[in-house]
Amino acid sequence: LAPLLAEAWESLGGCCAYAHIAKGGVSIDYFFTDEMVEEYRERISGYNDIHGTSYDPNILDKNRMPGAADYFFEKCRAFLSDTKTRFKNDDMTNKCFFWLQGESDSGLSPIVYEMKMQILWDNLKQIGFSRFFCIRVDYFGSENICQTMKAQESFVKHNKDAYMLTRIASYFTYPGQNEDEWFAAKPNEECEN
Repeated sequence: LAPLLAEAWESLGGCCAYAHIAKGGVSIDYFFTDEMVEEYRERISGYNDIHGTSYDPNILDKNRMPGAADYFFEKCRAFLSDTKTRFKNDDMTNKCFFWLQGESDSGLSPIVYEMKMQILWDNLKQIGFSRFFCIRVDYFGSENICQTMKAQESFVKHNKDAYMLTRIASYFTYPGQNEDEWFAAKPNEECEN
């Protein structure tokens, strides 16, 4: 996807530098530093107090790898710094972060996943990103994924610097899926297989 986005932007006369930093099959928690974990605990505990809910304030260690989030943020900082040096004569006003993740978090409530997205975005803005583009998650074997989709939609709605880039992945069919129960209408042919 990254090369296609870069080519499209450059075809409009823009200048584009991109880094593809990806890790499949992980929770959003994988991208949380220790400070972000503490921030989540405080926010969800406050939410629980206000709303009388009991969302778990703990982030499971199995969802994180020691040092992975710090490394992720280090690489993002280095990329943003490098673009300033290499492209100093080009307009680098828009520093966009693209997000396609959520299958591993299909068991989370929309409140919890959206809160985690917000914490991630708040921390990404601190290092210099200016736009958050969400690619709505696709169906991957669990009907609970609709909870993640709801959270992503709500996150974009509540952030003026976040955008839903596409929802197309949500219409990809999954082997053995009963489309009569999952989709309101059969997806277009381009989404099959």
